[in-house]
Amino acid sequence: MNLSLAEAARLMGKTTRQVRYLIAKEKIPAQKVGGRWFIDRESLPISKGAERARERKVAKAVHISRDVLRVPGPPRKHYTVLDLKAFTAGRACYHGLKEEAGEARVQLRESLLLICCGCHAFQTTEKRAYFVRARESACRALGLLLLAGAIEPPMDCLEKEYIPALGGLIRRLEGRQRA
Repeated sequence: MNLSLAEAARLMGKTTRQVRYLIAKEKIPAQKVGGRWFIDRESLPISKGAERARERKVAKAVHISRDVLRVPGPPRKHYTVLDLKAFTAGRACYHGLKEEAGEARVQLRESLLLICCGCHAFQTTEKRAYFVRARESACRALGLLLLAGAIEPPMDCLEKEYIPALGGLIRRLEGRQRA
């Protein structure tokens, strides 16, 4: 398949001027027909890495164009609350708390219920608001446990797994709002 100078340059990741130079130095075989250069696709020196990079760019362009044109792509997997790392981590913390934890347990329960609401909210801003409130409630639960002098595994779970996972959900939604 014969390519124009511009097509060959695009495939190689070079400018047309650089491709003309390579032709002049006989590094790329080409034919001039009617004042235009044509290069055989098979004779282009394209590395495997460059080829993979080009394929990634094409895939990204297809994704963006589908988004802009609202062309349906492959069906998205519908996720449930149980698919959220934050919910599973929070649920483990909740079940690890003893009944005596009282208000801290109530706050953690509220936090988990807010995640459920956020998961099934439609608007990104609404989802984010639910997740922010869930994180605040989880932080209150942690504070109550610390004030009570509790040093047990559910506290560690709260501080090292659940609250950071909620932060990740919020950051992901903030990134979606900017895009």
